[in-house]
Amino acid sequence: MKRRLVLFSMAVFIFLSGCSLPMRKNADGTAGSVKKTAASDNNSIPVKNEASADTKVNETGSKPDSSPKNAGSGQLSVTLYYQDRDGDLIPVTRKVERQEGIARAAIGALIDGTIAREELGYYELYPVLPEGTKVLGINIKQGTAIVDFNEKLLNYGSEKEEKNIVCAVVYTLTEFKTVDSVKILINGRHQGKLKYNTDISGNLDRESILINSDRISKDKGMHKLDAYLFKHLSDQYIYLLPVSVEFKNEQEGDLPSNIIASLGKEYDKRKLYTELPSGVKLLGSSVNGDTITLNFNTEIRNYGGNSREDAILKQILYSMRQIKGVEKAQILIDGKKGTLPEGTDIGEAIPIPVGINEIFD
Repeated sequence: MKRRLVLFSMAVFIFLSGCSLPMRKNADGTAGSVKKTAASDNNSIPVKNEASADTKVNETGSKPDSSPKNAGSGQLSVTLYYQDRDGDLIPVTRKVERQEGIARAAIGALIDGTIAREELGYYELYPVLPEGTKVLGINIKQGTAIVDFNEKLLNYGSEKEEKNIVCAVVYTLTEFKTVDSVKILINGRHQGKLKYNTDISGNLDRESILINSDRISKDKGMHKLDAYLFKHLSDQYIYLLPVSVEFKNEQEGDLPSNIIASLGKEYDKRKLYTELPSGVKLLGSSVNGDTITLNFNTEIRNYGGNSREDAILKQILYSMRQIKGVEKAQILIDGKKGTLPEGTDIGEAIPIPVGINEIFD
């Protein structure tokens, strides 16, 4: 059986030609699609038909549902959080068989083991949860996923591993439409602080923790956002990943401008980079229904190449998905619709895709 990476399959994103992720770096330094294949016994996520929450992918591009009524035949996509050799968490979208217990299966796919290491190693990624970890139960009530692990979850040896375990569980489960927060139990018991001082006593959500950051908890009085940046792995694979950034002000309309400002920063020290041109600013933004309108200054045109154009759009679209209710982005330049330098039509609102760094089996 062959492993392969394919282009985004969503019709609404066809205009982003050559934009599949993970990608390989071309000889000229631009991001290109991975064409390599490799043999594998089985590249699907190991799953069990156990009672829990099911999920489906909706064609409009919204997050997967996780209600039991949606169990049935066919495949669906789930987004899981793995780590690279530096310990950065990277979201990966994979295909799994539709079934009851899909939320439980998603967490089970994060557990270390011989097969998981072999499958993920092809993509230069690694499991996050310690080997021997078991999901004893998972229940979703009123937007909170209560997940119970055995004591093997605590078999790690560093603060970074501890942070990654918590972040990977929370971010993987909150990819499901019906999950807003996560409660972690060990052998059915509520926990306080873990051995490296991570507090899991309450409900955890994306607003309360920092991903791919030096810390897992925000400073008091601060707010956070996730900026989606690119990372090269061994000068071969290129992934898009969220990096939490803290900020002080949170008045109406501040979040989109803070996101764009964060995307424009330099991140060279961590092998992370942005494709946004220097000097890009957001002149204004507004949300109407499920669409956010973003009005940029003319500096957003200061680039060349299809790959660069595709990458800029990806960073903007994925970063805006964290704004509640937003599923599409209308891009303006100095208040006008039109086309980007390499010909991408921005006359209509662009749907934000669900899948990221897609691996299709």
